[in-house]
Amino acid sequence: MALYDLIGKQNNKSLARLWHSKPKSTIELSYLISTESPDEAARKARFAHENGYKGLDVKIGFDLKQDLEIVDAVKHTAPNLYFRVDANQGYSFSNAVKAAKHFEKIGVDIFEQPLKANDLLGHAQLRRKTSVPIALDESIWTAADLIQAVRFEACDTAVIKLTKMAGLTGARRCGEIGREAGLELVGGGLTESTLGLSASAHLFNYLEIETPVDQNGPMFLFDDPVEEGPRIEESTVHLTDGAGIGCKVNSSKLEKYKVE
Repeated sequence: MALYDLIGKQNNKSLARLWHSKPKSTIELSYLISTESPDEAARKARFAHENGYKGLDVKIGFDLKQDLEIVDAVKHTAPNLYFRVDANQGYSFSNAVKAAKHFEKIGVDIFEQPLKANDLLGHAQLRRKTSVPIALDESIWTAADLIQAVRFEACDTAVIKLTKMAGLTGARRCGEIGREAGLELVGGGLTESTLGLSASAHLFNYLEIETPVDQNGPMFLFDDPVEEGPRIEESTVHLTDGAGIGCKVNSSKLEKYKVE
């Protein structure tokens, strides 16, 4: 990321212009729901709907009965939002099939990583038993992983994450290969600062990801080193067309948080 930022600043070009793509000024965020309470899940879904979010990312994979109650509560409260359900490798094959059949009935857009990361064959078998698109996240860290998933016909969708894929080069390569292989792409993130969010947003726009992306890292951080950069306005990130990644870092904060 630092090298891309440096190259962009030396050439006075944003990431989008470095990659010869059309800059976009915004990207839509999904709203993260992670709770064991259906009532709390419904409250969070209501908040997301009332605050302009276009998509929801619901974490499940613990107890099947409870998970389905949570998903039902969210769907009932916000029926028209893009609905991404992430099991984080939490299910056995039989429970994944049961969950998928239920998701077909209520209308889930993506069922993410229901089985263990190395179980590509299981995901391929699950795909044949459900019409709900299966997304892989933890199964795909590199371009080689993505190619294996394509060979096994293990997914409909690949989750692109900057940090997981070792930076902009790896993540861009995975996205391009997935797109050329006919997979849908969704954007995700980890607990990154605004630097990671900004770089990811430019990448997702370059890859033409239209669905709301999971870029909630700054929400979980007490402080952030970026003093100038994208502006997060609840459900929308407003990007700059500044050179490189488009962020200015506060040097005093770097000193404050530096570890000897």
